[in-house]
Amino acid sequence: ARDRERQAMIILVDSQGSSTHTLFHQLASLSRDVRIVDFDIKTDELQKMEPSAIVISSGPGGRNSTEKIVDIVRDFAGTTPVLGIGTGLHAIAQAFSGSLVKEENVVHGKQAEIIHDGRTIFEGIPSPMLAGRYDSLIVNEDTLPADLMISAHTRDGEIMALRSRTGIVEGVQFHSESILTPRGDALIANFLELSEVV
Repeated sequence: ARDRERQAMIILVDSQGSSTHTLFHQLASLSRDVRIVDFDIKTDELQKMEPSAIVISSGPGGRNSTEKIVDIVRDFAGTTPVLGIGTGLHAIAQAFSGSLVKEENVVHGKQAEIIHDGRTIFEGIPSPMLAGRYDSLIVNEDTLPADLMISAHTRDGEIMALRSRTGIVEGVQFHSESILTPRGDALIANFLELSEVV
């Protein structure tokens, strides 16, 4: 029982976004042990914590400011379940050699319809689903690596979620913790179930 409790730790990587603590409370309502670490934590320190899952919060972002978060994804993808939100999704794309482009119409605090494939983190969630968008950068589909697949998009075709073809690596462009994402708790619960921490 002690080993299981140790293994049930979720690390929330704080990307310096205003919604990190809201995301923390969302995670904590669904799991016993959630710990916040700064985005610039050294990956060897993170390895010593032996997380059973890693969630990367959204933040100010930028094409280059996610470099340290990209390192976290590279070091843990394939061995530890990873969920990236906003900036976390961008880091996943970059870790797999994808790139970002500027959103033509900056979207902050707007609710949008998201069409998804109903698998993994979207299981049991109706499609389309409503989600809160807060973004000025999106993943460039033209540079989408073969190791990643699109799992959700807008009606206009913008990428709203990605999934690794191997291991548990998921990313969403929208904010699960937003009041504008009514099924956000279900999405997080699905990720925790996939990660076998609940």
